[in-house]
Amino acid sequence: MVGYPVELPLDAVTVLLGYVRGKAPATNAAVLAAWNVAGYGLGKGLPTQEAYGDSVDPNEEAALESLLSDSDAPQGILISVAIGVAIKIAMRIIKELIA
Repeated sequence: MVGYPVELPLDAVTVLLGYVRGKAPATNAAVLAAWNVAGYGLGKGLPTQEAYGDSVDPNEEAALESLLSDSDAPQGILISVAIGVAIKIAMRIIKELIA
């Protein structure tokens, strides 16, 4: 088996951000990016209802941008929330492509 990524795959987050902005369709590259982000997040700890929830986050773009930003990088619980949003987007891309 291949292990989860140990560092946040910023190139994959960039692909997810393009998807959220409507500039990148769910293609093989998007699914690979989604898989990497989901794996990274799950490697940090399986999702919980409190951290990730089931509701649609209206600030998906802001959450992904915060992961890419050097100066405003989230810390503590905020990074858990941002990664949770990224996982939800990643799973949506995977679902969209296999549906």
